[in-house]
Amino acid sequence: MNEALKKWFKAAMCRALKTFFQSGAASMCVLSVVKQFSWETTVCTAILAGLFSLLTSSLSFPDIPK
Repeated sequence: MNEALKKWFKAAMCRALKTFFQSGAASMCVLSVVKQFSWETTVCTAILAGLFSLLTSSLSFPDIPK
């Protein structure tokens, strides 16, 4: 694997993990206010957000730190 692809993959995974945790936290807050909190919904929401982040990264290169 060349260096540019390694940097892209590392940046894409970092972005997806940040998105995963941010959407999970937001989902927990919103569902707690609505009083319909469930771990299944929170985890599914976070996983979908992480997958969509990876799909978005595959269409365009994310910012690669130098």
